[in-house]
Amino acid sequence: MFSVFRSAVFPWILITFAVLFMFTGHKHGVEFSKLRDHGVAAAAEITELEWKKRKNGGSEKEHVAHIQFTMENGQQVRDTVSIPESLARQLRAREIPWSIDIRYLPESPSTLVKAGDNDTSDGEKGFARILLLAGIAVLVLRHFFAK
Repeated sequence: MFSVFRSAVFPWILITFAVLFMFTGHKHGVEFSKLRDHGVAAAAEITELEWKKRKNGGSEKEHVAHIQFTMENGQQVRDTVSIPESLARQLRAREIPWSIDIRYLPESPSTLVKAGDNDTSDGEKGFARILLLAGIAVLVLRHFFAK
């Protein structure tokens, strides 16, 4: 079971994933900052709901809303957003109108979030730091136990 820790490649895999998570966390943080600074609020009409099984084999489902909205310049935009299960159930039961509030970037309308969403980039970067430290720790331990 612990033979994977003896592999010379394992710590480098951890470090590689750490770098990838750090990069995506930074990218998401920059996008969220732009949306907060100069994103435009809009009401998006939900045209379709999709429930997809997640690919990790779990029983959880991903709820995807196909939306369309009109930008300030009159251009129509169609995109998709993930929505929480509670909102998806209310929409399916027709308990609430088929619309959501979003924020989008005028220069990149496909960069959007649901209004009220939180910035998750700190969590991604924190996970990357843990992976990086684990990779370095395995490298150091391998060095000391190799002697």
